[in-house]
Amino acid sequence: MLREVKVDDMEFLYQLANDFDVRKNSLNQTKIEFQKHKQWFFNKLIEIKELKSKIFIYELDKKKIGQIRLDKKGIFFIIDISIIKNYRGKGLSKIMLLDLLKKVKNISILAYIKNSNIASQCLFSSTGFKKVKACRDISFYKVRT
Repeated sequence: MLREVKVDDMEFLYQLANDFDVRKNSLNQTKIEFQKHKQWFFNKLIEIKELKSKIFIYELDKKKIGQIRLDKKGIFFIIDISIIKNYRGKGLSKIMLLDLLKKVKNISILAYIKNSNIASQCLFSSTGFKKVKACRDISFYKVRT
């Protein structure tokens, strides 16, 4: 089940953001300090109220297993998706992403994906995103809901 973020999700998001593989596949690979995360999180809650951001938590059997974030940048929402280690490789990211695409309407979503992250490239391609540009290290995928 995909639901909107709540204040008590802050610690879960912090742990997920600092997961080894999440950091490795992120554009910014630096480990995140808790105080910086806390400040970021409360700023995001303000941005959600201003409709500049959306954060969703995916739960399976009442256990938090993943997140999807959309951040407004110009005419696009930039997407970020991650799932906890024990649930990777089971097709759940695809379910999360398809659930998101049903929830959000009339927006353009853009994904920045490292060229080395083949799993994410396959995920976004299989859910209707089209590759629109490739640079040396990053490819760009977009979809309109």
